[in-house]
Amino acid sequence: MPPARRHRAAVTAPLAVAWLLVPAWPARAEMSDDEYRSPGAAISAPAERDRIAAELQAERLREAQEADRRAAAERARQESEAAAWALQPPGERLLRLRCTGCHTLAVTEGLRRGRLGWRLSVERMRWWHGAALESGEAALVAGHLHQTRPAGAWRDRAEIALALLSCLAVFGLPWIWRRHRRR
Repeated sequence: MPPARRHRAAVTAPLAVAWLLVPAWPARAEMSDDEYRSPGAAISAPAERDRIAAELQAERLREAQEADRRAAAERARQESEAAAWALQPPGERLLRLRCTGCHTLAVTEGLRRGRLGWRLSVERMRWWHGAALESGEAALVAGHLHQTRPAGAWRDRAEIALALLSCLAVFGLPWIWRRHRRR
């Protein structure tokens, strides 16, 4: 047997024996018998037991009343939130339901866009980022964003002009080029 193995066996054998003997050592409890007794055992007079029972019953009643009060306050809060939710315009409700899954509404707070700009932004979220909006809902959200976060009239017109120029560049220029080559 190599010397390293002999040394390992010489060290581990006594440790294994010691490990087996550890549970056999006696364990001493540090508590006296008095600490194991129930505190109710010290109450022997029936009047004292009745008083303690009445105190416990009163405490349970107070806890139940407090739980009822908290539940009533929670119901009132939920009802007020539902009433406030119902008063919001449909575009705002859709904006909060569909858009806040990916980002906060603070993202749109500083932005000012025209009707077309908001529509393109909503469509971009819908098509490229998978926002859960139907086309009618997208129009409603874009209209709400245009009403609440409008751009100036010049920006709205500039967006429309830019969209028309883009369409002309994509569709019109190839047509003009083909027509010019025929001549």
